[in-house]
Amino acid sequence: MKSKPALIWVICLGLGFAGGWLSRGTSFAPATSETSRADSLRVVAQPVAIMISPPSGPAKDLSEPADSAAAQRSQVVSDLNTLVGERKRGLYIAIPVFGADGLEPTFAKVYGLSPEEISALNEAIKATKGKFTALAIQTAKAELSADGSRLVVEVPSVTDQGGGIYDQLLQSFEGVLGPDRFQSFNALSGAIFDTGFGSFGIWNTRYEVSVATPKTATWDATYRITMNSTGPNGSSNGNFTLHQNGLSTQYPVLSHFISAGFVPKPGGK
Repeated sequence: MKSKPALIWVICLGLGFAGGWLSRGTSFAPATSETSRADSLRVVAQPVAIMISPPSGPAKDLSEPADSAAAQRSQVVSDLNTLVGERKRGLYIAIPVFGADGLEPTFAKVYGLSPEEISALNEAIKATKGKFTALAIQTAKAELSADGSRLVVEVPSVTDQGGGIYDQLLQSFEGVLGPDRFQSFNALSGAIFDTGFGSFGIWNTRYEVSVATPKTATWDATYRITMNSTGPNGSSNGNFTLHQNGLSTQYPVLSHFISAGFVPKPGGK
């Protein structure tokens, strides 16, 4: 059965970087943590969005006739071309790629991805995160401060290895999107993609971790984290507090060293 098109608002994000845009010719990085370029982004609210009308459901439904799926795909490509045209006319439009747990839902909607395509890209992103996490653990240096109140972890850039990982993930996106949607991807999402996974390994990142609230019989500890990253195009920094579970999922390299015995004492600043 055919699904009715639904008008949606595509949020056009004005993206500001502490260090400026990375060129697409450079191979790679992780999403804010040791795993991704997307985390080094500073998203600045902006834009008025453009209204487009992709299908409300996935681009392909195996229960529908082939001509219906083809028509939906054609509509998605047409809408993407419209966005590219608006961008060329001066409206800054950027479609985010990476979300907190994999593919950004907005990306899947705008590019008309089917459930199978979403699954394939999520698997590719998960594999990429795993590779950068492993590299970070292998290359990082960790130590406790003199008073034991802070865990200091320094993760160096891994540009040589990161370039290959970048190419693999980009090929996954190209294979899933196909030539018609991938052409628009380069214009609408390419620069954001390049900032993922710490710009695919080009950042040198220093973390300082202290205990915000200690572990109790009923609650896990929470950690205060200061992050400073430097790269070819500048630097970025951030301060935030995470629960133990958040630390494990968002910053596995830090969780790894804490589990290995580098446990900061409560009372650090």
